[in-house]
This record gives sequence, structure tokens and C-alpha cells, in this order.
Amino acid sequence: MADCRCDAMRTIPSELAASVQDHYPRVEENTNIGHRSDHTFLGGVLSAIETIPDELVPSALQTRLASLRGRLRTAIDAWGNRGYGTHFLRGGDILELLAILRDCPDEAVSADDIDLGFVDDPVFRRTLAVDVAAAHRALGHGEWKAATVLAGSVVEALLLYVLRERVDLAVCRARVDELVRAGALRQRPNEDILWWSLSELLVVGHSFNLITDNTNAIADSTREYRNLIHPGREIRENQHCTKGIAHVAVGTMERTIEDLRRQP
Repeated sequence: MADCRCDAMRTIPSELAASVQDHYPRVEENTNIGHRSDHTFLGGVLSAIETIPDELVPSALQTRLASLRGRLRTAIDAWGNRGYGTHFLRGGDILELLAILRDCPDEAVSADDIDLGFVDDPVFRRTLAVDVAAAHRALGHGEWKAATVLAGSVVEALLLYVLRERVDLAVCRARVDELVRAGALRQRPNEDILWWSLSELLVVGHSFNLITDNTNAIADSTREYRNLIHPGREIRENQHCTKGIAHVAVGTMERTIEDLRRQP
């Protein structure tokens, strides 16, 4: 088994690469790989590769990694069914695996990677950056509900912040009246914006062009999932987070950040 650290069944690419390098310290392009020790070790490597989160594999490498996984699986099955010496991998396959793993980040995103320069408050900016990174980390770990709720909370916090900082209160209230009359809002929200729901913030934020039509359309499919933080509502409305919903929620969060970053 590959000696790599896994956190909640999550492989760390750099540690897997180090393990492979240690096992094959002098591998060359034409080295034959197909002995008993290869079978045992590469079986563990294949299992480890399958727990690398999709978010840690750059799109340009995904096809290569999928092809390499197929070659590993074919070889391992051949060794198990027909014995050793009946099928060989090339040393080039190991070298390609090492190259792919070394180009994969160990974390999808960290708080230091998040550009929230449009948020003037440094403490609030750092808090949001930590939450954005946590949403990506939850997504990478397959924690669909956590990723969805975190992403929704970031979108909510950002829209609340920008509306309060950039839109005059009287203008905002007048716009709310227009949206209620037009049926975009089912009812007038609380007088205190701090009590507005994510759905209300999205509608009003979109009306002020804080988010684009495309972002708003994507957000529409996930806005209610922010409420899954309340277990009773989750049971009552039979709402469950899935992988697809979590990806859309995190995508909505990133699109919202991009939209707000472009604001003058």
C-alpha cells in the first residue's frame, strides 16, 4: 500500500508522489514494471489515486490521469488473473504518474488565495476568505451539505455587505417597493436588512446589477439550500444536498465574487 497520508479518505498528491518516488528511485522510461512487489504497491497507489478530489486535478491533467488509471487497473487485473511476467507497465508510466501528481496542488484553495479586495474591512475580509477556502475544502472532501451551506453563507454575507456599503438606504427601500409590485419579491422583507434572507438579497442585489443575469440564474437553483443549516427544515421539506448541488453552490459563490470584484 502506498505510504501516503489520507485525511477523511483524501489523498495528498505531493505525499503520494513522494511515496512513488521512494518505491521507484531509479526508474527509467523503458524499465519493466510487473513483479510481485509492483502488484502490491501499485494496487495501493491506484486506491490512493481514486481518493484524490476532482478539485485537486487541473482540467488539463484529468484525461491523462484517467488514462493512466486505466493502464494501472489493466496491469493489476492481469497480474492477479494470469500471474506475474504476463503483462508489464513501462517505467514511462511511473514517470508520467509522478509528473501528474507533482502538478496537482495539495489544497484546492487557501484563504491567502482569495481576492476580496472590494471588501474594505480587513477583519471581515479575512473571515470571508477563510469561509471561501472552507467551502472549497468541504467540496474536495465530498462534504456536500457543508460545502453548500458555507457557500450560501458567503454569498449572503457578500451581498449584505455590498448593499449596505454601496447602496443608499432610501434608494434600496424604493427599489424593494418596485420589486414587490412587480412580483419579483413575494412580500416586503424586514425593514432591517440584517434580517433579509439569501433569496431576498439575491433578488435585490440582482436588481442593482451587483450580480449578473447568469449568476442569478445559477443561484436560483441553490438559494433555498442555505436553509439546510436547520435540520428541522431539511426533514420537513425533504431537501438533501447532492454532489451536483454542492458544485453549483460553490460555483455560485465564485461567480458572485467575480461579479462584485468587477464593480466600480
